[in-house]
Amino acid sequence: MTDVVVVGAGHNGLVAACYLAGAGFDVTVVERDTVIGGAVSTVERWPGVRVDRGSSIHVMVRHTDLVEDLRLAEFGLEYDDVEPWAVLPHPDGGLRFSADIDETCTSIEAACGPADAAAYRSFVADWGPATKAFLEAGSRPPSAANLGRAAWSLGRRYPGSRADMIRTYMRPAEAVIADRFTDPRLRAMIGWWAAQSGPPPHALGTAPIAGTTAMFHEAKAGRPRGGSGRLSEALAARLTAAGGTIRTGDGAASIRAARDGCEVTTISGEVLCCRAVVSACHVVETARLVGDSEAAAAVRIGHGIGMAVRFLTDALPSYSVPISGAHTSMQMLVHSPEQLRAAYGDFLRGEPAADP
Repeated sequence: MTDVVVVGAGHNGLVAACYLAGAGFDVTVVERDTVIGGAVSTVERWPGVRVDRGSSIHVMVRHTDLVEDLRLAEFGLEYDDVEPWAVLPHPDGGLRFSADIDETCTSIEAACGPADAAAYRSFVADWGPATKAFLEAGSRPPSAANLGRAAWSLGRRYPGSRADMIRTYMRPAEAVIADRFTDPRLRAMIGWWAAQSGPPPHALGTAPIAGTTAMFHEAKAGRPRGGSGRLSEALAARLTAAGGTIRTGDGAASIRAARDGCEVTTISGEVLCCRAVVSACHVVETARLVGDSEAAAAVRIGHGIGMAVRFLTDALPSYSVPISGAHTSMQMLVHSPEQLRAAYGDFLRGEPAADP
């Protein structure tokens, strides 16, 4: 009998499996896909051309000690810093966002003026404590006590009253951004970043998402050499070295309780007996696997707000006003808050954005 079966070989499942195996447990990971990593994978889209399935830039992992703790460098993982971490090309003058707050403010001042540069510095200083509290909470077990400590820490670091903090955090990102900045380019950039989590920047409670821009000034974003999937591949190698097993192309079809633990039946019909199961797949898929159709039906899943389109081209894109770092960083391809809001309006009408 296996100690633990992990359902899903995405990066989260692989991290859990690595720590379990490192603690001495016998671990088997089952994955429906033939490629490990989920969205953190790199596949050959065209002959000789490997392309990342999801994001090419890693942010959150660089705010943890996970890479060092699991010694993933021993399994070939190397990161290159993404510097600048973002640019906003614009005909009237682009913006360049560096991990160095001084360099970023210099770029903002040149394009938007000294008032917006000072406002951005203040914005990062104000939201930095919230970002740190969020990251600290994510590095601890998700118990009520630990979440309470994180909330207490956040309240202690906030410069105003608790009531003011709650009001600020419940505001729309769009409103908080408009209060701080005047130039539409800067407002569009921060609004674009806030929109990446899904809710529109004009929705209540999205202000903290805009505030997470502060974390880019705490640790540099990175890109794994060889593609985003190198992180998952290094995790898989670490797991294998610790005695764990990964089975691809035969994911879980069902999970059920058994007398001595659990049984995971794979798509091929094989039954894996184990003492515990870690589900690293979507919560609705987890409910389906355990046979709880009522719970699965109760979850409201909205439509996605975007999609990734991959192109194989014979040249890099060019902009009317060149900006340093445009081809190695995130490109904030939005020119105004109104464009962003209009795109959400098209989405709500069930139409693709007229000006994406």
